[in-house]
Amino acid sequence: MKKGRDLELLRPGDVAGGRFHIIEPIGAGVIGQVFTAEDELSGRLVAVKVLRHMFLEMPRLEAYGSALPIAPILRREARLLQQLEHPGICQFLDAGEINGCPWLATEFVGRRFFSDLSPPLEPQRALMLVGGLLEPLTYLHSSGFVHRDISPSNLGLRDDGSLVIIDFGLAQPIGRVDLATVERFMGTRLFSPPECHSATAFETSLTPSADVFSTARVLEWLVTGDGMRPAHDDALTNLPRQLANIIHQATSTSPEARPQSIRELLVACQLALG
Repeated sequence: MKKGRDLELLRPGDVAGGRFHIIEPIGAGVIGQVFTAEDELSGRLVAVKVLRHMFLEMPRLEAYGSALPIAPILRREARLLQQLEHPGICQFLDAGEINGCPWLATEFVGRRFFSDLSPPLEPQRALMLVGGLLEPLTYLHSSGFVHRDISPSNLGLRDDGSLVIIDFGLAQPIGRVDLATVERFMGTRLFSPPECHSATAFETSLTPSADVFSTARVLEWLVTGDGMRPAHDDALTNLPRQLANIIHQATSTSPEARPQSIRELLVACQLALG
């Protein structure tokens, strides 16, 4: 099997889908490497995601199309984004295949993410930022899906300061327990809910409380920074008591014990902060 640059599905100067002129790599998500590209139709900068090298370099893979079961994750992400239309969710533009592996083009949301912030922040400021999740996550949940990977690196900030959620590769239908797919065990360390990593992950019915857990952990990170608990079941000792109690409840190992909606979580936090 070839190594190095020969494995790259896209390189600067390539054209995807006959319209997206690849410029440069800008990062990587759970499964995809992301490039900036110029859209020939609109002249705008866009983001193009393809499978990460690590999945192409797995032993005994003889062709890009053999990179299963990872490649279908990008295909499912493309199909989901085609269904969604909300200003707080990155906009789908196009999708296609290269050597049997998918690529996905979405709007370029900019280069600022929650992960670029410098916590700890004042609790009210942190809550205002996290409050931007209310409408897009409520919309996503009403559409029948859970994001499952809400984390600082997946929350972008547009130039006007508005929040946009990216990377829907791990999103799953609410209530389904028959999807024995590899992404059920994936997620961002510290922020992903425990039911997505347990031995019973394939038997657990996912609900919006999975995103409630992750949102609470993002809020905790914003207000504590390096003081964030390494384990979600540790005690919170460096926050206002009422806020600490709400975050602790929202990060319970039991999905049923958490607030059952993003709105319920954010309202409780706001009341706690007065």
